[in-house]
Amino acid sequence: RPYYRFKLKLMLESRNQKIFKFLNIATDEETPFVVDFEEPPQKLILDPEVDMMRRLFDSEIPPSINALKSSPFVLFLLSDNITPALREAAEILVLALGLKAYEFVFESNISQRQLHENDLVIIGYPNKKELLRRMPNEVVIDDQAFSLNQKSYDGPSDVFFGVFAHPYVDDRVAALFWPLSSDETERIARKITHYGKYS
Repeated sequence: RPYYRFKLKLMLESRNQKIFKFLNIATDEETPFVVDFEEPPQKLILDPEVDMMRRLFDSEIPPSINALKSSPFVLFLLSDNITPALREAAEILVLALGLKAYEFVFESNISQRQLHENDLVIIGYPNKKELLRRMPNEVVIDDQAFSLNQKSYDGPSDVFFGVFAHPYVDDRVAALFWPLSSDETERIARKITHYGKYS
């Protein structure tokens, strides 16, 4: 049974030369290899571009629902004109995500410190459009509809939920929950957690 099965890049370096070679790591505890070199080698580097096993920087990990679920604290930013049904759906969303530490704050009462120090879930269409400034280019949001990959959604059963880069801080995430009517809010809020690894 193999321990691992992958291709490992090697770089053998001398004063004037670099040779790259791929090893097929497949079946044994050890993988012998031979590299022909014209001059005395000075350095052998495994995985020179660090493509194999390394810890990713936060900036390299795409925003996802799982990032919200594992957040130490989430600030739920409520639109000032939120409906009772949407507020209730926000409570269901908290339960669906399994959040332990969170706070609901109305958009008009939010401080810059709160915005910068927390992961965010925006509930409803925000007055501050800058909150959506790092949303992917494929998404367009307005107060009556939204579009994804140039396809428009404006029906009463259409709901947008997306996780994207935080508008102010690189190592945090933000999300928008924007149902176009109150008809589907609770049902969708319960389902969101099942799409954990997707953005």
